[in-house]
Amino acid sequence: MVNVGDWRGAVNGILGRDESGPDRRDIEFFAGRLGSSRGSSRLTGPELIDRIEVLERLKAAASAEQARAQVAFAELCASGDDARAVALEGKTGRSAVKARERSTASQIALARSVSPSKGSRLLAAAKRIVGEMPHTLDALSAGRLNEDRAVWLAEGVEVLSPADRASVDVELCGDPRRLEGLGDRAVQDAVRASVDAIDDAAQLARVREAEARRRVTVRRLPDSMAQLTAILPVAQAAAVEGALRQAAAAERLAGGDRTAGQVAADTLVERVTGQAHADAVPLRVGLVMTDASLFAGARESAVLQGYGTITATQARGMVAATAVGTGSAAGVPPQGTQVPPGPGAAALAGVWLRRLYLDPSTGELAAMDSKARRFPRALADFIEIRDQRCRTPFCDAPIRHIDHVVPAVQGGETSVENGQGLCEACNHAKESPGWEQAVVGGSAADDDGTRGDIVTVAPTGHEYYSPPVRLPGAASRPRRRLSCAG
Repeated sequence: MVNVGDWRGAVNGILGRDESGPDRRDIEFFAGRLGSSRGSSRLTGPELIDRIEVLERLKAAASAEQARAQVAFAELCASGDDARAVALEGKTGRSAVKARERSTASQIALARSVSPSKGSRLLAAAKRIVGEMPHTLDALSAGRLNEDRAVWLAEGVEVLSPADRASVDVELCGDPRRLEGLGDRAVQDAVRASVDAIDDAAQLARVREAEARRRVTVRRLPDSMAQLTAILPVAQAAAVEGALRQAAAAERLAGGDRTAGQVAADTLVERVTGQAHADAVPLRVGLVMTDASLFAGARESAVLQGYGTITATQARGMVAATAVGTGSAAGVPPQGTQVPPGPGAAALAGVWLRRLYLDPSTGELAAMDSKARRFPRALADFIEIRDQRCRTPFCDAPIRHIDHVVPAVQGGETSVENGQGLCEACNHAKESPGWEQAVVGGSAADDDGTRGDIVTVAPTGHEYYSPPVRLPGAASRPRRRLSCAG
């Protein structure tokens, strides 16, 4: 344990240990020593800036040590020294190597409180930095390079041979002054320029790799909005932008009152969905709300499948628009508007309220079960609406698979209680050797509020808890907080 009065000098001494990085005890000591609000209040402005700077360097040094630990753990898993994983390896029909890699990345993601996809990315970068880029590792250990920029360096040289990667490592990080003062984009540009100078074909390889990763994602925004992002080849993106710009120009010539941005957004929705008008979106997704919020004007929020919490007023507007076929399905009715329980709303309620009302005694959706091994469509829809997103801790990916918590081959029931929504990556990871899951709680809520919690036990024995999504109408009671124990 470090025991010195000059905290800045001590931290600088720790950061200078290029051969091993900071010791975990040193990091814990300084995290507690420097985290005191009483200590900060007695410092001057320059001293506080010094502290912020040193702590930033300490974070980078900790990232370097984290990279070393990740690589060591991956090597341990690959060597087969984990007796528990070896004993269970024959129970799956998947490639042993691929299963271990996926399992390793998932365990690292849980330990770092990030999504499985980010865990895989961080592990891949750590392997390259620790194994092939010693100057980058030294810069990270010394706090001259933060983790994000080190990862970009590692990913940027992926298209090169190991020898060429070493050349880029020396060029960019061999001299401590080379990257000094460069921002995020400048570092990325420097990597790209170095790669292109070494291998002309690398640029084409990188372009083809990027094109293969084209995709569309949706990110939730505040105020019941969402951001739709399309990662496209530049020619396609330019074509889409040009078409939307032409639509905005036509609207302006016709004397319309919508802004160019509104026209572009509406045109995109209309052309992708085939609707005549953007605001005619049918309500085909699950909507969970209380009867008081739907019919009596109560203000408790609703949950929209695939998005999350929305206001009761907006939920009523969506239901009204869908039930009677008028108005905007995404709009908000005038203040105080209530949905009349007439033929339109009643017909809609017959479709979805029958399934999505909550048990008032437990605050959970009413249970459904099945004798089939595969989840029937209605039951799968029910679980998807209940869980909203992948149930793996820290993973916010959309649900792609409805899976048994306790596998059917081990006697797990095909029921709401034993079902969970998972993304594809997490479903494959839990099938790897050494993983176990169970539902915590009995038929009634336990005193600690664990009913519906799913505990995931990693091959190392660490436990991670995933509480169910809190739905409208749920009784106010404590829930087990996400935690892990070694």
